[in-house]
Amino acid sequence: MKLLISVILAVSSPVLATADLAGDWIGVHNTPQGPHHIVLHVTGADTALKATTDSPDQGVYGVPIPSITLSGPTLQFRVPVFDVTFSGELHSDGTIAGTFSQHGLATPLVFERSAVPLPKAAPQTQGGPAGVLQGQRYHHNLTGVEFDLPYGWFIGRTAASDGDPSQMTVLKDPDGRAIFASVFMAKADIPPAAVSGALSGAIPSLIARRSGASGAHAPHTAQAYSVRDVERTSIGGRQAVRAIGDSEQAGRKTTELLTWIYTEHTRAFFFMRMVPENMQALQTTFDQILQSAVIP
Repeated sequence: MKLLISVILAVSSPVLATADLAGDWIGVHNTPQGPHHIVLHVTGADTALKATTDSPDQGVYGVPIPSITLSGPTLQFRVPVFDVTFSGELHSDGTIAGTFSQHGLATPLVFERSAVPLPKAAPQTQGGPAGVLQGQRYHHNLTGVEFDLPYGWFIGRTAASDGDPSQMTVLKDPDGRAIFASVFMAKADIPPAAVSGALSGAIPSLIARRSGASGAHAPHTAQAYSVRDVERTSIGGRQAVRAIGDSEQAGRKTTELLTWIYTEHTRAFFFMRMVPENMQALQTTFDQILQSAVIP
């Protein structure tokens, strides 16, 4: 009987040897809203792990995991942005079974290693990822536009814009101060002498969109929309227009930071919406993104 018990314990106990966790892992988190897939992209040696996480069903990609450790068979990580912690045991069948906790609610979660490498950016519906995030540097594949995400920020999803899902990338603020942030990027064929004139049409086009005159509908429309502090400038050696938009959204006042950067080959529109009291803090963040931008 003692021998049988020993065999059972040996089979069911966690793996204690070197785990070599680097790679991609997938788990299914069951919530009241339905199952959500959670992806871990793990790199580094077991003694110095690094990782990011995706929630593809929610359109969230590249979220940094600032703390992830393997101690014996126990894997632990935390994602402060989402108030998430996980603690699990690595088992001989190659799974990591443990407890996923968010906002104080604990549920079981099992990770399994993916047989094939998984993309680390939001998928594009046609022909591969719209962009690639390396560290905090984002590269947009369609246009070649690049910019840095502020620390802790991550790519939310690639959103359709005028039917093209590759043109607008949504940015996520870990502190939740930005109601919505995005960068619209599209190829262009503008004669050099016409770039300034093309920029002149950016604000009238936005006003028409917000008023609904262009045929746009919510959430692109806004009440009592106005634009102020319009400034012609140069960013990274490229012609640009900066402005601030004010409006009401769902009965509350909002402010928008707006910047258009055009070249002969590319149109880029950087956008961030917030409540007015958060504008001063987010202005610095917005400027950091702009200062890091490279527009081909």
